Amino acid sequence: MYASIRRYNVNPGAMTEMVQKVEEGFAPLIRRAPGLVSYNLIQVSDHTLISISLFTDQEGAEESNRIAANWVAPNVGNLVQGLAQTIEGPVVVHCVK
Repeated sequence: MYASIRRYNVNPGAMTEMVQKVEEGFAPLIRRAPGLVSYNLIQVSDHTLISISLFTDQEGAEESNRIAANWVAPNVGNLVQGLAQTIEGPVVVHCVK
């Protein structure tokens, strides 16, 4: 399994709109990404969102980063400050109930 984690700095007052646009516009796109296991968007502060995507392989994670990069600028570029910080790597421990 492979993970892609992206951090977004959301403009003040834009959190609700950002989350809505991700849910309505980006989630359907990432759902079609090859090897998707799960996609989660986490609000960690008033101005910060973290997405954690799990894939069956590295190629799926890399494709999700391309999908995100192509979607963000035209759809929510005015709601975020700068580019997303992106990290990815193999999942070394995974636990589900």
